[in-house]
Amino acid sequence: MSARLPEIEPVHAGDVFAIPVDGQRAYIGQVVATTVGSLYVVVFDWIEKDLAHIPHISAVPDADPLFATLTLDSRFRPGMWSVIGHADADADRFLPAFSYGTIDPERVRITNFFDTVHRDATPDEAAAIPTREYRSPMRLEKAIRAREGLVPHLPSYDEMTYRPTPTSASIFGS
Repeated sequence: MSARLPEIEPVHAGDVFAIPVDGQRAYIGQVVATTVGSLYVVVFDWIEKDLAHIPHISAVPDADPLFATLTLDSRFRPGMWSVIGHADADADRFLPAFSYGTIDPERVRITNFFDTVHRDATPDEAAAIPTREYRSPMRLEKAIRAREGLVPHLPSYDEMTYRPTPTSASIFGS
C-alpha cells in the first residue's frame, strides 16, 4: 500500500507562501485571487533563507514579479509550498483580463478575471489580452528551480514569466 500525501492546506487571497528551491532557500509568492478550483499566484524576485523571520511581509505585493499564472493548490502540503503570512494582494496590479473566442479578431470577447463581465474585444485588445490557461504548480516550481540553475530550462517555463497585460481593473474596473 502506498503512503498517502498529507492533506492540502487551505489557501486564500493574500496568503504569502514559500516555494523551496533547496534546503536553505525559498522564493516568496502570493495568492492574488482564488476561483473555483484554482488560484492566481505571483512569484516574486524575493528569496528568503529564514522563513520564520521574514521582515516586511506586507511589502511582498510591491516586489518585482518573476512569474504569474493560474494554477492549482496541490503543492500546498506539508513539506512542499507553505503559507508563511498574509498581506493585502494587489489585485488591480496583477489580475489579468482574459480573451476567448475565435482567432478572427472580429469575434474575440474579453472577460474580467472572475468571468462575471464580458464584452467584445477591440482589435488591439484581441491581440494583447491572453486566453485563460491553467498551469501545473509543479511546472511553476520547476521554472523557479531552472532559474536557479538546478534543473534544465524548458521553453514552456517562459509562458509563466510575468508580463504586464491588460488587467481586469484597467478594463472593467473590477
